[in-house]
Amino acid sequence: MSSLFERALILRSERLRTYAPCAHPILLENIISKYKTRPLLRPLLHARAAAQSAALAQSSIAAQNEALTLRRLNAEIINTYANAASAYESWQSARTAADAMQHNAELMARAYSLGEASLSETLNARRLALEPPSPPPSLNSTPARRAIA
Repeated sequence: MSSLFERALILRSERLRTYAPCAHPILLENIISKYKTRPLLRPLLHARAAAQSAALAQSSIAAQNEALTLRRLNAEIINTYANAASAYESWQSARTAADAMQHNAELMARAYSLGEASLSETLNARRLALEPPSPPPSLNSTPARRAIA
């Protein structure tokens, strides 16, 4: 194909010479060389388009990775919140039970002072009331806490 292109350029230059016999030959060579170098720009344009396409693909991959990371993080946040809420409810019920045990120990002490309960029953109720309630579970073992630390 380049041979056809070169022949067309030669024919054109011959026509220019016939129509303009006083045309400067260096000027004609400049025109011909510009036409010959134009096909060399095509690979550069294709390379630029390929680089642009690769950059768009990389940005698309980065956006997909970001979306995946956000989905994972949101799922972990929801899971951690649900675990914390459940642990807090369990701790509240344990605290309510401990308050009830304290109230029972006070009633047993009153019953002992009135002679209606034995010493062993009163001491047992006091021992149960003095046991500390279990603290809420630690959330330091979650992956989110490990990532922060």
